[in-house]
Amino acid sequence: MYFYRMATIYDLCGRELATLRGEAMNPPTFADLNNPSLLHTLTKTIYDGNRIDRMLGYFGSGVDDYIGTKYHYDRFNHLRATSSYSVQNGTETTFGPYNIRDYDWNGNSIAEAVFDQEPNWNDVTDNENYVTSTKQGRYQLTRNYYLANGYSYRRETFGSDSMKPVTRTDNFYDDSGRQIAVQEYNALRTETVYDSVGRVLETRTFDGKNLVAKTRQDYDELGRMIGQHYFTYPTNAKNIRKTGNDFVCQTVYFWYDNAGRIVTQANYGCGADILSNAPIPVRPKTAPQKSAKEYLVTHTIYDSITGKQIGTTDQRGVTNRIVHNALGQTLSSIVNYVPNGTSDDQNIETKYLYDGINNVVALIVINPTTGDQITKYLYEDTVNGRLQTSIFYPVSNDTNTNHNRVNITYFLDGNIKSLTDQNGSIHECKCE
Repeated sequence: MYFYRMATIYDLCGRELATLRGEAMNPPTFADLNNPSLLHTLTKTIYDGNRIDRMLGYFGSGVDDYIGTKYHYDRFNHLRATSSYSVQNGTETTFGPYNIRDYDWNGNSIAEAVFDQEPNWNDVTDNENYVTSTKQGRYQLTRNYYLANGYSYRRETFGSDSMKPVTRTDNFYDDSGRQIAVQEYNALRTETVYDSVGRVLETRTFDGKNLVAKTRQDYDELGRMIGQHYFTYPTNAKNIRKTGNDFVCQTVYFWYDNAGRIVTQANYGCGADILSNAPIPVRPKTAPQKSAKEYLVTHTIYDSITGKQIGTTDQRGVTNRIVHNALGQTLSSIVNYVPNGTSDDQNIETKYLYDGINNVVALIVINPTTGDQITKYLYEDTVNGRLQTSIFYPVSNDTNTNHNRVNITYFLDGNIKSLTDQNGSIHECKCE
């Protein structure tokens, strides 16, 4: 098993400056922090006063190969843009796209756009309306509008050369500041209705003036949602009423245990064979135990001691179970769990084995007839012991052969460097 030690360097203000890793089986000591040859640099953060100026992520050899992000601020400390560049073998290359924002004096983002050409960054930070006033190389322009209280009431998106918005979203609020409606440009409008304690009662969708769909929630005396009703309109109706039970599309009821967890859910569908004018089904006080013609029932099963979810029973009555250990790791999953069941389609079990740092090292599909099928995993990266370096598939479990074995290598930042498949073909990834 491979272990590694990570070191994080901070400045006197407690800000993170760099993260470093030592080689596996040769972890760095505190004295090694002054000897860069013994460490791999993974990240660096460079500050300009109290602001982040640049962030570097290393790859390859970890010395002169990194990808950097540069932060650009205006005089009011607004982050106007970030730009990316790469350094490989000491050669720096910038690349786009370049995302730039304008802010108002309240610090709200009023415009943002993507540019395909690198701008003069002094022009960006000195011009508070750079995004809206600069058209060259600009596309995907978005404008935001705000009320006096700071709430966003409109967002518009424009094409690269369009004067009319391609999309528009309008937001509406009540006196309590809650969003009560959303109107899409040339599309549907959504409204939200709250009760006196701020719970969502209904969500309504309009096509122009016509109410075309809505969702309504029921709550019990403890404030738990115990019912959800979906309404729609059939093809022979132009509208549905805001109140009443006409055109119920689906009703779902929920039941809870003493710990406040959902243990039973029953889907009643539309409550009738004909969608039009179907009444809302009545919720029984006692939860149904299994599905019937009128409803489909699912159950959630919890451990009585730990409280963890250990299984579910679906609409067909099929139960799936999960077994955990004291650490919360999944030891096994059982499909179609039947106590003492012996049929081939019952108690289909998969077991999991772990190492000391919570990596899955083996997956075992139990098959008493043909023998267990085992997939093994190795974690032998010299820098990061959590990276999976080899997979042995069930046909061959001999770790000394390459048959049905996949090998993986990584860059220092954890990205895949190469993958060798079962046929011996090598797939390489290149960072640019």
